[in-house]
Amino acid sequence: ILIVDDHEFIHDILEKMFTLNGFVSTHAMNGKEGVEKVAEETPDLIIMDQMMPVMDGLSATKEIRKNHDANRLPIIFFTAKNDKSTLVEVLNAGANDYITKPFEKEELIARVTAHLRIRTLQGKLEKRTFELDNANKEIKLLNDEVLGKNKILRKRVYDLNNLFEVSIKFLSELNYDD
Repeated sequence: ILIVDDHEFIHDILEKMFTLNGFVSTHAMNGKEGVEKVAEETPDLIIMDQMMPVMDGLSATKEIRKNHDANRLPIIFFTAKNDKSTLVEVLNAGANDYITKPFEKEELIARVTAHLRIRTLQGKLEKRTFELDNANKEIKLLNDEVLGKNKILRKRVYDLNNLFEVSIKFLSELNYDD
């Protein structure tokens, strides 16, 4: 879990909380650093503060969504603002979820766990889709082969039918007494 926040004490609190719940975390002190860490490490989830120096959370989120295969990367916004316009802005920027400060530990862990579960399921779905695509390609090749063999068999049946008709004509012309 990448924690992007400009307050050390938030990093300390979240790191302890995540460690107690079996998660490993890394840190960035501003949005620009967070964007760089995503490019380097590809975390499983990001906790993104909204207001930070150098690059704010909205800009960082937009940059992450633009530059990486980040549609699979859940971003939970951490914001002190809880008005509707801010929440809409955060979600429109590409965040998957948000938590307002001050936060409840259980709620944050539940949301992190839910988003990681969704990401895992999405990964399994993508793997199955890849497997099914490969199976479909194999089936198409086999189908093409069957169609080719079917064409050859139809030609042979046609040839046998012609041979049969010629044989019947020939047999009808034969004089058995001779």
